[in-house]
Amino acid sequence: MQFEICNSRHLSGTVDLPGDRLLTLMMLAFGSVTGKQWKVVHPSPAPDVNNLCGFLLESGVTLSRSEDCIALEGNGYTGTLHVTDEVPDSVLHIIVAAAACIVERVVIPRSTESRNRCIRQTISLLQRMGIVSSAVSDASESYSIAGFRFSPEKPVEVSTAREMEIAAAVALASGTPAPVVCVCSEAGSAISRLRPLGLKTSDPQKDKTTPSPLERRLARIAGEKTPDQLVLDWHAENAVVEVPGDATLAAALAGAAALTPRSDVIIRRVLWEPGHRVFFETLKRMRGLIDWTHIRRGAYDSADLHVRWSALEGVQVTARTVEAELLLVAAVASFAKGETLVRCSDSAQECDLYARKALVDGLEMFGAHVGNYPEGIVVKGGPDLHGNLVDSAGMSQVALALAVAGVAAGGETVIFGCAPDEYPLCSFLELMAFLAQSQKQRRER
Repeated sequence: MQFEICNSRHLSGTVDLPGDRLLTLMMLAFGSVTGKQWKVVHPSPAPDVNNLCGFLLESGVTLSRSEDCIALEGNGYTGTLHVTDEVPDSVLHIIVAAAACIVERVVIPRSTESRNRCIRQTISLLQRMGIVSSAVSDASESYSIAGFRFSPEKPVEVSTAREMEIAAAVALASGTPAPVVCVCSEAGSAISRLRPLGLKTSDPQKDKTTPSPLERRLARIAGEKTPDQLVLDWHAENAVVEVPGDATLAAALAGAAALTPRSDVIIRRVLWEPGHRVFFETLKRMRGLIDWTHIRRGAYDSADLHVRWSALEGVQVTARTVEAELLLVAAVASFAKGETLVRCSDSAQECDLYARKALVDGLEMFGAHVGNYPEGIVVKGGPDLHGNLVDSAGMSQVALALAVAGVAAGGETVIFGCAPDEYPLCSFLELMAFLAQSQKQRRER
């Protein structure tokens, strides 16, 4: 599988995006066990959303679909649940943690290393939350969890967004409030995404003396943690929730517009929640001409973005974002003046190292100087990069980042290992063609 892409002279126009893929998947994963009726309006058209819907239907969840809506009733699962590869990696931990509280047994076949790692991390947190070791089976072909009954005795420490989502899933599926100790800002970002769905948090230490801002600052300087103890509880109701535009797709389009001379693009109603803004904020710090208008409407905030071409400069940034957007930062930095250092947070370092390596290899084929280290990526960019034959290693997020670089590189780029009809690459190419055609039509008039 391969496709070709070449640099564009101008990009101009206004685009609306399909619903955010990650948010759609998360709403379906949690909505399947709420016991309530949810309608997800403007969902993502991504194939893994269709796959998750198929899995939920086969597992006994009441679900129906129309052209721009997914309606489901969170009646949960029964019996023994076999978690197949239809469940996307991004919500695998949510499905497994919730099901472990409901069904007699959860069986997850061994698969790729990234999925196996996710399952091990999920089981590890469930064990810290009270599951007994005898309930977990780690066979050569599958993992198995049986007989988990959540009865919290003490708070469990959560240090990543994934761990916070696991704890929230347990609290929702078991109907029991879950005390946690939050030790990083990423876990807080997960809470902000779940609050519109019915997650409530309370502070069990609100009547105790809390550290002052000065004490917290001194603790950070000394390298000490200043954890926040919270209790996670759910008050889900019947709801209709509209999904804003896909943040990863918006980041790719914004990157392409910022790199293409004389471009002027408006991207409407992009998901604007914590954890989804790092690419856009980084682009602005790189002296990119990007502005946004914050829209507070509905359950989730969104923003209209206005992006124009400009000469970019390298920056230092700590990545607390999803892997695809981390790769896009590195791709755009290949064309910036100077050096860009992308430091990875602890959870970002857990991202698929194969994806990072594939991107680094591809950018080097363009002529960029890129270093890939456990702590992050160092990119020394420049304007004189040229198209080449590059390999996405079968990963759509790598192909998307390489496609953004191919738009700005001179000549023609051929990307192997990914078909152009894969999401979000297919939507990116369609919208790029629309923006280029819009400019052509204006010139003809």
